[in-house]
Amino acid sequence: MTSPLATTPAHDNHVPDDVDARLTGLLENLVAQHGVHHANLAVTSGDGRQRWSAAAGPAGADDHPLRPGDLFSTTGDLLTFQRALLDGELFSDARSLALLTERRNRLRNIPILRYGLGTMFFKVGRLMSPGRRPVTLVGHSGATGTWLFHCPELDLHLVGTVDQTKGQAIPFRFMARCLGVWRTSGQRSRR
Repeated sequence: MTSPLATTPAHDNHVPDDVDARLTGLLENLVAQHGVHHANLAVTSGDGRQRWSAAAGPAGADDHPLRPGDLFSTTGDLLTFQRALLDGELFSDARSLALLTERRNRLRNIPILRYGLGTMFFKVGRLMSPGRRPVTLVGHSGATGTWLFHCPELDLHLVGTVDQTKGQAIPFRFMARCLGVWRTSGQRSRR
């Protein structure tokens, strides 16, 4: 028997109701269907007007028992860092951002993923997002299923975590699904 699921949305979410419902469904499905204990997700437009974040996990679970020496940041902390990085506020030398985001090499066994100096370039093509033009996600993912990416074509920030070593591949499939939800909403709002 599985534990009941609890989803906690951020108090300042600002997206259309259908986007809220679809992103909540994606997050809950990630936890319920993929053996992930808990997950946090945030998606926000570059200007910050449209934003959505939530956490999902077993009801009543203590997800983050911190101990001395632990490092912990929220999805909001990561978004603040990413915006400061992209706006050139973190380095005095303007060339630093260019060096971090310069495409340097491609992994032989993963042709849709390239690396800069500490930065991944993940191409979300037509196979992962049928009927849509390809877009690039620039950022990084970690060994515990944490991710922080920016989509320059859509000026969209994606950040999340599943905090589990078995979750390394999850971010890439999950971000493609989030992009699908976000793009569908954007097309309806322009009509």
